Amino acid sequence: MSRPGVEQTAPIPRVRLPEVHEAWLPKEHDLYRPRHGGRQLLALLAALLFFGAPVFSFLLGSRATEIENRALVDFPNIMHGWGFFTEFPQWSIDYLPFRESAINAADTVSHVVFGESVSLNGGDDAGSGPITPGPGGDDDRRIAYPNVIEGSDGWLYLGSDVDSRCNRERSLDEVIDALQRLRTGIEASGREFVLVIAPDKTTAVPEHLPEDYAGKRCATEAATEFWNELPEATDAIDLREPLRERSAELGRPIYYPLDSHWMDEGAITMLTEVAEELKPGSTAAVTTDEHEIWESDADLPVLLGQKEQRAGMTYRIRPDGQTDNTHGLNYRLDEPEHFSVGPLAGMNTDRTAIIGDSFLAASSRYVSGFFSDVTLQYYGTLSDDPRSVIDMLIGQETIVIEVVERNLVGGTAPFLESEMIDRITADLGANPIS
Repeated sequence: MSRPGVEQTAPIPRVRLPEVHEAWLPKEHDLYRPRHGGRQLLALLAALLFFGAPVFSFLLGSRATEIENRALVDFPNIMHGWGFFTEFPQWSIDYLPFRESAINAADTVSHVVFGESVSLNGGDDAGSGPITPGPGGDDDRRIAYPNVIEGSDGWLYLGSDVDSRCNRERSLDEVIDALQRLRTGIEASGREFVLVIAPDKTTAVPEHLPEDYAGKRCATEAATEFWNELPEATDAIDLREPLRERSAELGRPIYYPLDSHWMDEGAITMLTEVAEELKPGSTAAVTTDEHEIWESDADLPVLLGQKEQRAGMTYRIRPDGQTDNTHGLNYRLDEPEHFSVGPLAGMNTDRTAIIGDSFLAASSRYVSGFFSDVTLQYYGTLSDDPRSVIDMLIGQETIVIEVVERNLVGGTAPFLESEMIDRITADLGANPIS
C-alpha cells in the first residue's frame, strides 16, 4: 500500500544487455581486456606446426627412423580417452622432420660450449652426472650415471659398466654363493658345467677411458674385488688374459670403439677357451681365415641420439683345418637355436647348450667350429619364459653359461635368483644324465 503524499513512479524495467566479448567493451569499462589477437594467432600457428608437421612430412614421403635406444612410439589410440592427448606429444616428437639433424646440431653445440654430449636421458634417472640421495636419506634411490662415457680418440663406453658396479643388486658374496649352488646342482645331475665371463669393455680396453668420470672410484674398486675373488671361487673361465693375447697378435683391441661388445675375434677366443676346458687339446687343428669386413649399427651412439656404424672382420672357421663350418650371424636367440653338423676330428660331440647374453650373438657364426651338437639361447629368456630355457637344458649333457661382467658384478643375471636356481637344479635332477 502506498503512503499518502508520496509520489508513485513506475518500476524501471530490467533490460538484459547482449553478451559481448570483453575486448568489445569500451576501454573505460572495468571489465575491458584487450584481445591480443596477434599473439593468439601466433600460438595457434606454432601449435599447428608442431603437431601437424609429422603428418604433413609423412604425406610428403618423409619417414622417421629410430635414433634412440628404443622403438618409435605408435600413434596414440583415440579409444584411450584423455590418454590420447597425453600420448600424442611423444608421437609428434618422435616423428618431427629433421629431428636427427637437430639432435646432431645440439650435440655439436654441447660439445663446443660445455665439452660434453647432449643428454638424452629421461625419466627419474635423468642427468649428466650422478644424482645422490637427498638429505632425507632415501636409501632406496639409486645413483644415476650417464648412459655413455666418452673416452679418448672417439671411443665410447657403456655407462652400465659403471652403474652395475656402483649400484649392486647383490653383494659379491651373494653372487658367488648363487653360482656355487648352480654349479653343484647341475653337476649333481650328471652334466658338465662351464661358466665363462666376458669382460666389460671398460675392463678389456681401459686405455681410452677419460682420466676422471662419474663413479670411477667405486667402479674401479668393485671390478678389482670381482676379478680377484669370483673366477677362482666359482671355477669360472677368466677371459681377460686370452683376450689380451689375441689383441696383441692383431695389434689392435678386439672391442668396437663405438659399441659395447667384442668383435668376432672375442667370440672365437671365448669358444676356444670353452672347448679347451671341456676337452683339452681339441682345438689344435682349428684354423680361422679372414673372410670379409662387415658393418652394422653401433649401439652406443644410439644412446646419444646419433647413428654410427661399427665395422669388423669376419672369419672362415675350419675345425679340421679344411672344412668350413661357419654359419650366418643370428641375433634372434630368445628361443633355442640348434646347430648340428657332422663331427670332425677334435670337435666336442656331447649335446651342449650355451646360454648367454648379447655377447653370445657373435658366437653363432663360429659355434659349429667347436661343437657338433649345440644349442644357443639367451639366458634373459629365463625372466619371461623359464620353461623354454629349462626344457632345452634338460636335453643336454653339457651346460655352458656365458655372462658379461656387468651382469655378474651387479647381480642382475636371472640365473642368480634363488628360486630360479632351485627350479633349474630340481628339473635337471629329475632328468639326470646317466
